[in-house]
Amino acid sequence: MIYKNSYLDCYLQQRISNNAKELKNAINETLQNEQDCIEQIRFSINHCKKNITACENQMKKCSLHSLLVYESRKSAFKDNLSIWNTLGHIQMASIEMKEYIKRLSVNDIDEWEQRSVIKSAYTTIYETSKRLVDSTAEIIKFLKANFASYDDGEFTAIRKELTKFRENNTSN
Repeated sequence: MIYKNSYLDCYLQQRISNNAKELKNAINETLQNEQDCIEQIRFSINHCKKNITACENQMKKCSLHSLLVYESRKSAFKDNLSIWNTLGHIQMASIEMKEYIKRLSVNDIDEWEQRSVIKSAYTTIYETSKRLVDSTAEIIKFLKANFASYDDGEFTAIRKELTKFRENNTSN
């Protein structure tokens, strides 16, 4: 089966060929920056988990008066953990997409490998949409509980869009 390249396909392939070195350098630099970000996110996630465990350990042996303080701290670390996990999902999806772009940017990629990369990118987008809908539910609960006047309409609309995307593309 031969895929017919459109004018846009040909134009983009020519642009990639003409700017391959600059494109590769830019992608590699961006990927390094994003890897550094994911390392910071991982550090923050571990920090939250460590402190949640420390609070739980203290709660087992503290007085009733101190229990409320540790419960409050634990709750704050759990909220932060939800936020950091969401950021981690977004950052990982971004890294994966740039890796796909990098694979698509080589001159000698054949049609079947292009299709495979595009399928993988599509799957990443689909799976990330599910993770984001699930993880933002916790963030919305946090916002409603702590910021009663916060208007979550835009946030809710985006979550609905992601859910609709997932539902419409499940079979694909």
